Amino acid sequence: MWSIFSTSGQDDGEATVTGAARWTQILRHTVDVVADRGYAGASLNRIADHVGISKGLISYHFAGKDELLEALVRDVFTRGAEFVMRRWGAHVPPDVPASEALRVYLEGNLGFIAANPRDVGAVVEIVRNHRDAEGRLVFGTAWDEELHKELARIFIAGQEAGEFRRFDPRVMAIAVRRVIDGFTFQITAHPDMDADAFTAEVVTLFDHATRATPMETTTDA
Repeated sequence: MWSIFSTSGQDDGEATVTGAARWTQILRHTVDVVADRGYAGASLNRIADHVGISKGLISYHFAGKDELLEALVRDVFTRGAEFVMRRWGAHVPPDVPASEALRVYLEGNLGFIAANPRDVGAVVEIVRNHRDAEGRLVFGTAWDEELHKELARIFIAGQEAGEFRRFDPRVMAIAVRRVIDGFTFQITAHPDMDADAFTAEVVTLFDHATRATPMETTTDA
């Protein structure tokens, strides 16, 4: 994803490490600029000033503002997935019940937001404003649908196993994503809020919203 370059005295391995470090540095400073200045204010000149490098060096790693912001979104989502895997992945077997998968999904997403509110806030700002040459949102309906499908698979599996009551998986997926996305604004506006208590309440909320009643379980059996 980053450009690999070499200078006098560096072998390819050293150049790769240097390129990766610079790429990461640029992304981290871009988070700050987007968080503080908004999408419209995140110019390459301003980002370069924030990093303390020339605009040309940013252009060496990224073709332009569009590529930089899109790389930032992918980076934050990748780090979010790695966060969930490090904290929960090793303890979740492949045949985990759907209710447990939903809990991990909620705790993982909310936990990452609580730990990285500026990063996620910057991503939200980009996702809501970044458009292509035709004026269409780059991270639009198709992006949302992928997130909804991931959740819908959990809900469908739970319904087939009799864990979850009958409901529209897509509607429930949208509800879950709205709560998760809304938490970004809450934790940004209220940095001292109890994120663990918020997460526990959300887990309980969707447990009650999805759980099959004893009567439904008996009927399905």
